[in-house]
Amino acid sequence: FPSHDIGDNLDPDDFELWNTAILWMKAAGTDFGHDLDVDLVPDWWFRHLPRADDLSSDQHNNHSHLVAQHFTDSYWSTVLETLLDRDGVFLTEKTFKPICHGQPFVIVGCQGSLATLRDMGYETFGDVIDESYDQEQDLHHRFHRAFETIKDLLSRPWNQLQQQHQHMLPRLQHNQDLFQKQWQQDLEGVYQWLQREMAV
Repeated sequence: FPSHDIGDNLDPDDFELWNTAILWMKAAGTDFGHDLDVDLVPDWWFRHLPRADDLSSDQHNNHSHLVAQHFTDSYWSTVLETLLDRDGVFLTEKTFKPICHGQPFVIVGCQGSLATLRDMGYETFGDVIDESYDQEQDLHHRFHRAFETIKDLLSRPWNQLQQQHQHMLPRLQHNQDLFQKQWQQDLEGVYQWLQREMAV
């Protein structure tokens, strides 16, 4: 059945049928960003999707709260930043979690997110993946190009990913060290500001 008729063809209370339909549409190449009206998908379906963990929203938003297994069982992180389409870059704990854990990443975020990180002194991975998506102005094109980069990573054999990870270890360590240094400087700055304010 065509994806635009999905609401007319499925019982909204049949979770298994919805799962089968979504898998069928993926196999048929449905572009969920353009072809499927997600408003037709029952809210409960999204609530029943499997989760990667049992963390609360507060725990997810705390950059220091890390689930080691998320990083030790994978070679790359996909970062879906909070904002994707604003003027200027908006980086959150989502970007800094893989940096803290010494993992390379693909950022689906505002235009120039990787460039901003490089300006801050972080090293990115343009010699290993296509990072040109970061300069794409159009949100939909940027999202699509980042997704193509992710698909390319998923198609690589494990031994290639392992070799590339070994090659990137010095810059991953550099990024971790830089984050710790900047975090300490930020804390010291806040401490000095508090001392000045309290002295007044």
